Amino acid sequence: MTTYFRNLIVWQKGFLLSQKIYKITQTFPDFEKFALADQMRRASVSIASNIAEWSGRWSNADYSRFLNMAKWSAMELMTQILLAESFGYIENADELVDLSEEIIKMLTAIIHNKS
Repeated sequence: MTTYFRNLIVWQKGFLLSQKIYKITQTFPDFEKFALADQMRRASVSIASNIAEWSGRWSNADYSRFLNMAKWSAMELMTQILLAESFGYIENADELVDLSEEIIKMLTAIIHNKS
């Protein structure tokens, strides 16, 4: 089994973002543990997971599908980060938003370079 995806910078950034999200959501109020925190964790895990799954497939249909799912998850997560910031759960979301935007831009470039 190949671990090619671990060498991809976009996967590394997605993995890092997921680690950061898990750490920060541990500080959320208890009533958010199975609500917003859970949604953020799922979206963050989906980014790196879909990139990894894409790397093992390589068909044209899979190429677009998995990379787009990773991109959509990053967009979903960015919205959730901003929402958490607006509730006061995250003091300064700039780092997380910037990393999300960077991942979205990288995925967009990869998708467009293939087509």
